Amino acid sequence: MSNARNLYRVYKAAFYIISFCIDVSSVLYRQKLKSVHVLDKHDVMLLMQSWLSTSCFLVNIGCNQIYDIVPANSWLQTVALFVSNCTFISGYHLPCLYVFIKNKQLRHLLFKLYFIDRVCQKEFTTIQISNASQTFYMPSNTVILPPIER
Repeated sequence: MSNARNLYRVYKAAFYIISFCIDVSSVLYRQKLKSVHVLDKHDVMLLMQSWLSTSCFLVNIGCNQIYDIVPANSWLQTVALFVSNCTFISGYHLPCLYVFIKNKQLRHLLFKLYFIDRVCQKEFTTIQISNASQTFYMPSNTVILPPIER
């Protein structure tokens, strides 16, 4: 069982590193196509996202390895498990948080969607088609035609 876990961790670490190398090579290829030797904001964002997720998952794998090596019920095992869980979650969420912080348009759009009730009260009129259907938000200047009778 222990050898299978170690093999699985080496396999995961290798693919995280390969994924990071693919991201770096895609940025380099993009620069070659553009004939530019300066990183633009999209290249930097891609590399930072890749670096954040790769480093978090590699630390997670290392902490899992430490957890298996140290004696059971030691304080180091508890710390390794805590750091492992934190870096696993951070591997998914830190790249998203980075994009949210760096991209002003995305941040504005997400805040607008989050506070849609407040926005809709000011800019939109609510219309409920029937009791069973959803509430739709339409601009205040929209003309609603009566249903066609057949």
